[in-house]
Amino acid sequence: MDKQMFIEGRKFEKHKQDDRRCLKLLAAFAIIVFSVVGSVVQIQMFWLTTGEKVSVRAPSVKSFRVGVFEKKLVSVKNAKTRKEAMVAIHENLAHIERQAKIAHEQGVSFLVLPEYGITGEMPEHFNERSSLYPYMEQVPAVSMSHPACINCKWMHHGVEGQASIGCMALKYDMYILANLVESVPCDIKLDSLCPSDHHYQYSTNIVYDPQGCLVAKYRKYYLIGEESAKFDRPSEPMHVYFDTNYGRFGTMTSMDALFAEPGIGLVEKFAIDHLLLPIYWKSISVYQQAVNWQIAFSTKNNINLIAANVYNPARNIFGSSILCGPRVVNITSQTNSSSGILLTGDLPSNKPLARQQAVSLKDCSIDTSSNNLMTETVIIDGDIFDAIVLQGLNGTAKVCQNTTCCQVKYTRNATKDTYIVSAFQGMHSSLPQLASEICLVSKCQNETLSSCGNNEVTTSTTFSHLTLSASISVQHIYPIVLPFDNDYKSHLNWTFRQCAPKNAVVSSSKWPVVALGMVGRDFAKDSFI
Repeated sequence: MDKQMFIEGRKFEKHKQDDRRCLKLLAAFAIIVFSVVGSVVQIQMFWLTTGEKVSVRAPSVKSFRVGVFEKKLVSVKNAKTRKEAMVAIHENLAHIERQAKIAHEQGVSFLVLPEYGITGEMPEHFNERSSLYPYMEQVPAVSMSHPACINCKWMHHGVEGQASIGCMALKYDMYILANLVESVPCDIKLDSLCPSDHHYQYSTNIVYDPQGCLVAKYRKYYLIGEESAKFDRPSEPMHVYFDTNYGRFGTMTSMDALFAEPGIGLVEKFAIDHLLLPIYWKSISVYQQAVNWQIAFSTKNNINLIAANVYNPARNIFGSSILCGPRVVNITSQTNSSSGILLTGDLPSNKPLARQQAVSLKDCSIDTSSNNLMTETVIIDGDIFDAIVLQGLNGTAKVCQNTTCCQVKYTRNATKDTYIVSAFQGMHSSLPQLASEICLVSKCQNETLSSCGNNEVTTSTTFSHLTLSASISVQHIYPIVLPFDNDYKSHLNWTFRQCAPKNAVVSSSKWPVVALGMVGRDFAKDSFI
């Protein structure tokens, strides 16, 4: 093992003149300590610091280009050794580098990779905690004063994933976010929470800058289903962000976006401009699909969002985006690809300006009188909704469940398709168990109500006017929009407005809408262990 796998020191000073770069490094040494976990040799790195403090703020630029690689994962079942695991890791890294080169040629400054993008599909192929051992890497601490920078001239045994990402960032002059399995040794004699195998293992995001230096490290907090048996989670959600000349970036992972923290804290307390979100997200219900939840999050919080999903459309796992608040800059659709899809798009360096919402305040109010329409029971994604079928070419309908009330006003061109307006208040019946209040207008696959609210994406109906108002007992309300054939880029005629802390309206016009809704999240009542 070579001792100078990483260089710690001052960040590179970049000068672009005639396409040449002047690199200035302050070298340091790394002390390597070997330990054994199961049958896997692990590496612990201690950094001997030299160098100077680094300025974390550079002059701002107006806009920049980002890239998202929605990647088809290469996985190896039942790897027992690092050598066996490296079969998948090397192939995934080779795919990533090909796309990084293309992204560089297209002027990309930030590239985001999906969850498990280096290792392969952890939730599906790995059943025990010990099955992650061959994939684990120890990641150094993030230090702005003495950053850990990759030395690409040396071999990187045991840390091939992060080293490759750091060298790609340096080689292609960009920031790269990747997700990997991190190992953190602990002593059960000193740490009462230390697992019996003497280390923590986290699903960790790492971000390397264009100088090959580690600038951010985030450990996933919300582990759903089988993940909780294999990964540990930090004692509390981490608020991880870093400053660049493109603005302030935060990061979290996948289902973290469904909960209060760290997302709300990053937006409200730490004022991020952009969120980097690697995900492994299977779309099931119309109100919790990958892309429409990304749009809901960026619209509600008025930030730029760069989300990278895994590419596996056969299992309904796909959907990545580049978003500027409610505006879709670029988005993936279910297409045929052998290795995945590279998206690129330009974003402003500062968070988007709040879009003026052309919605009347009176539309936020709910008519309390009875509408004399029959209420039906509909099951959507295992949850029991109260629903009313929309009748005629135009009209008004209202439905309530407990204290959650939803009212729709509509004008449409035909009545061939069956649409319902529905309300739900309670705990989601399957994982993740989220306490929610939902108002939803959705198309049914046929005339039977049991077909409503599924992953339908086609419609022959165009609404010249569709307004859904919600009276919800919580203040965190997220808009849900599902257009015909998932064509978000062509259809922009929708608005969202939260008129009061607990009242909101989402509206569309001249648009073939499959579903339109709002999800109010009661974070304090979530059932999560």
